[in-house]
Amino acid sequence: MRVLKVIRKRKQIQTKKETRESRKTQNSDNQREKIVSLIIIAVISVFVVCWTPYCIAMMCLAVDGCRLPKEFMSAAVVLTISNGSFNPLIYGVMNRNFRAAFAAILGFAKHTQERTRVHDVRVDSKNASVL
Repeated sequence: MRVLKVIRKRKQIQTKKETRESRKTQNSDNQREKIVSLIIIAVISVFVVCWTPYCIAMMCLAVDGCRLPKEFMSAAVVLTISNGSFNPLIYGVMNRNFRAAFAAILGFAKHTQERTRVHDVRVDSKNASVL
């Protein structure tokens, strides 16, 4: 909720600056804010879906006489653990820059300039560790 509030405050500040900025830049910023908001909503929603069964299971274990099927308990644990693997998928699906950077890291970059930049970073990190 705090992140969304900050985004809204930033949007209000940008609205005040609209007279100084061009309309095209403003539309681009609004589009980026919408995408960021969607990503945040998706990450939070997946988090809630993955962790709610686990929280229910743990509360049930705290209460005497509450019995849940072993399958539910197993599914709750698997969902909780898998939550960490969903975030990169969400970012990858919804963010073009994330996809490009991830492809560059894996060596699947479409542009040679991206490959060179990633290679330079790798070389610099190797040199930094030597120093």
